[in-house]
Amino acid sequence: MAAAGGEGDNGEKSGFRCLDAARYVAAAVVIVLIVAVVVNAIKAGKDLVSFEFTLRAVNPSGRVRLNFYDILAYIFDNSTLASATTSTPADDCSILVNTANITLKPRAYVDNTKTVILGDDPTKIRHSFFQALNKPGGRVVGATMRVDGSLVSETGLGFSTSAPRRIVLYCRDLIVGPVDKAATATQETTCTAS
Repeated sequence: MAAAGGEGDNGEKSGFRCLDAARYVAAAVVIVLIVAVVVNAIKAGKDLVSFEFTLRAVNPSGRVRLNFYDILAYIFDNSTLASATTSTPADDCSILVNTANITLKPRAYVDNTKTVILGDDPTKIRHSFFQALNKPGGRVVGATMRVDGSLVSETGLGFSTSAPRRIVLYCRDLIVGPVDKAATATQETTCTAS
């Protein structure tokens, strides 16, 4: 690629020949994964609850593809802090869910919906959380979802432009429980890094 100014009079290439590659690296550094979440829990039977949430991941970059993988979603009730400093979020959360990997093309978004049907099994859902959701109209207000995963960005050529980064996002003030279609838009929240 000929850089601004082209080649010098002495026939040497310009010092700006790596400018395009530098733009890819700079874009990778400033990319923020934006995740919005909608949570809905519906009683599925006498001893079961169906739990569904959608992660919407957005890539604002016009040049870089994002790969978000090894994603874990930890749901905390309103009495448990979802701190980044906890060494055992899986032990502290009410529900732990593995979700599918997300690949985002430049200037694109992906909705990743996960549905889980759970019984009152303490290895999968905290008993008090299950009880709150399993009664008629049951819901948990003020819940927090912690989303952990690894993020790698790539140029359009498929080359990795960043080392994998561990990302921790928090989706706060969620209502986990029956949500009608009209209320779904008000249930969306943007997840942040703190």
